[in-house]
Amino acid sequence: MRAVTTIRPMSVTLRILLAEDHATVREGLKLIVNAQPDMKVVGEAEDGQAAVKLARELKPHVVVPAFAV
Repeated sequence: MRAVTTIRPMSVTLRILLAEDHATVREGLKLIVNAQPDMKVVGEAEDGQAAVKLARELKPHVVVPAFAV
């Protein structure tokens, strides 16, 4: 008789960098994201230059740009 092996998916927390120039909007987005059990905001940027710098430093899985164009 062969042993049965159960394969469980790895639990990965999605690391997110928020890029938004309005602090209130950034805070709201952070509250929504961090309420998810498998997501975490690892950084916040208030402009594009800061977003690029933080993305290089923090290496998030996802960058969410919320700038108005």
